[in-house]
Parts: sequence; C-alpha cells; structure tokens
Amino acid sequence: MRKPMIQLLATDLDRTLLRGDKSVSDYTVRVLTQCRARGIKIAFATARSEAASARFSARFAPDIFISNGGALRFCRRHRLRRLQTPIPSAAATKPTAWPGG
Repeated sequence: MRKPMIQLLATDLDRTLLRGDKSVSDYTVRVLTQCRARGIKIAFATARSEAASARFSARFAPDIFISNGGALRFCRRHRLRRLQTPIPSAAATKPTAWPGG
C-alpha cells in the first residue's frame, strides 16, 4: 500500500469532534475508521482528563491520545502509555521560564 499524503489527523474533542450533546456520531466513527484503513493515524487532543474522555475513546480508540492539556499522552501502537510531562517548578512559579512562554 502506498503511504498516504496525510499521515496524521489530530482533533480536539469539545466543539470539534463531539456534537452539541457531547456524543460522537456514527458518521464520524465511519470517517475515522476509513481514515485509519487508509493508513492515517488518528489523534485526540483535549484539555479534559483521561477519565473525562474515556467514553469517547471507547466509541473510537485513537492511535494517539493527548489529555490533560498535553500533560498526559499515550500512543497505542508503540506502547507508550501514560507518558507524563510535569511542568518544572520554576515554570509554575514564573511562567516566562517555560520554553516559548
């Protein structure tokens, strides 16, 4: 199979992937499944906690899941689980110390 031009589809959950009633439509699941079948990796990125996002991942399990605003992430295929990136204490007390901040 030829490598797809698009290799990763990353989406937020709220007001992007989710409908107004906070559900994932059957149509969306079909589209994401078709993307995956074409070799495109699917990533969910959200400020929600892992627990608050569990029901959406149960409906369609992404290849990459980034939660807690980027502080917690995992990659299903490469077995990277719960890779946490704590904010350095200097950045917590002085936000300008954070790279790019």
